[in-house]
Order: sequence, then structure tokens, then C-alpha cells
Amino acid sequence: ILLYEWLAVDGCLHKCVGYMRFSNSAPLVYMTYCILQRIEIDNLKHIIEGIRYNQPVSKIENTLIYA
Repeated sequence: ILLYEWLAVDGCLHKCVGYMRFSNSAPLVYMTYCILQRIEIDNLKHIIEGIRYNQPVSKIENTLIYA
């Protein structure tokens, strides 16, 4: 399991966003930015593939990770 998937499953995704907004540690902010960027890219891939393979909207929504 990848780090960003673990964060989403564990419910720590909102913590990740909080660290990005309020932390003074540059490495921590950069790491959280990279995690959120990867999630957004994966969400776009899921949407594009769902449309390409004519999946219902509800099935596409189930594959998305919301931050």
C-alpha cells in the first residue's frame, strides 16, 4: 500500500492538509504537497479511465479520494 493510500484509508488526509497549511517545516510542507499532488493525479486518471470505459458516475466517484 502506498503512503498516500494509507493516509486516505487511515483518515489522516485532513491532517496532511493541515500540516501543509500551518507547518513551519519546509520538508514537511513539501512532502504533504507531493502526497496531495499524487492523489489529484490519480483522481484525474480514475475519471478519465471511467469516462473512456463508459463506467457509471457512481462507480467513478467510489474510486476517488477526497481531500
